[in-house]
Amino acid sequence: MEIKKEYAFSALYSAREDKIRYIVIHFTGDSGATAKNEADYFSKNKAAIQSQSSAHYFVDAKDIYKSVPEHNTAWHCGLGNQSGFDTPHHPLYKKCTNNNSIGIEMCIDSKGELKYDTIMNVRSLVRTLMKRYGINAAHVVRHYDVTGKECPNCHFYKKDGKLSDNSLLNNGTWEYFKDL
Repeated sequence: MEIKKEYAFSALYSAREDKIRYIVIHFTGDSGATAKNEADYFSKNKAAIQSQSSAHYFVDAKDIYKSVPEHNTAWHCGLGNQSGFDTPHHPLYKKCTNNNSIGIEMCIDSKGELKYDTIMNVRSLVRTLMKRYGINAAHVVRHYDVTGKECPNCHFYKKDGKLSDNSLLNNGTWEYFKDL
């Protein structure tokens, strides 16, 4: 698994102050964008700085790009100035934070769905990170589990080429996804 590096503007991350205990899975919500497109945006487009968001990795069906070094904190699982989320009824509210997690953004196709090869690349990356940091499967979570934001809210293609019946916000579908 080759990981390409294209680091985001340093204004989009900070020094890590806590041990890595979680891996948070997101989707970009940017239909048709590749991992390279996303990495380029956060490293070359100064407008990205105003987003006050970042991720450690962007993954698509062909590539994995590291955008923030793991020893730094990416800003991916909070909601900044957005309201209506960050509520205490989500199981990992204030337990999983930017500072104790690694953020992985999955790139979706032009229809807003995950390709099977994207899932396999994410799986490979997640397993590598789990081993490196001693993280168990229960600590591989969705952004939704942390804040309630509907992320990753996408369907995915299974090995047989069929589209999943439910999005990854469905708990059963999420567990199936994690077991692939």
